[in-house]
Amino acid sequence: MTEIYGIVPAVNDFTQLRRFLDSEYPLCVVMNRHISNLETIAKILQEGKKHALVHCDLIHGLAPDEYGAEYLCARFRPAGVISIRPAVISACKRLGVTAIQRAFLIDSSALAKSLAAIEKAKPDYVELLPALCTPLFPMLKEKIGLPLIAGGLIQSKDMALEILQSGVQAVTISMDKLKE
Repeated sequence: MTEIYGIVPAVNDFTQLRRFLDSEYPLCVVMNRHISNLETIAKILQEGKKHALVHCDLIHGLAPDEYGAEYLCARFRPAGVISIRPAVISACKRLGVTAIQRAFLIDSSALAKSLAAIEKAKPDYVELLPALCTPLFPMLKEKIGLPLIAGGLIQSKDMALEILQSGVQAVTISMDKLKE
């Protein structure tokens, strides 16, 4: 299992990928790319000795289901896969790839549905969105019993560092927000 900690930049294009390669961060989230770009991205990351979590639900041309996850894991062997779908999480776990389940904290109903999905899929990590829900994180950490990642609506590196103090193990933030 890949250990996920600290700040994890999200890259959406090749400009952000180049900035990530020049950064101090060892791990990124790849999202909003076409499946045909993944081979090039994987090669660039390997050459740069960097790793990626692939957001399966946000890869264009890839079905965010068990078969899509199997293809993604077998073909590109990412450090981990992010998805909201329990079938994707289960497939990744079966294949020995770190599985991160996204949970949206929109309201009590969404939280209850997310907790049920997490209980069913048993991911390695849970990514909570939006990260602005930090007052809930200590309670959720205790209730879920898994390492937590916070993401969504983070506006700066300073904000990410502050959120890391709320009990989460990592924070995902757009590479564009990490202007250094």
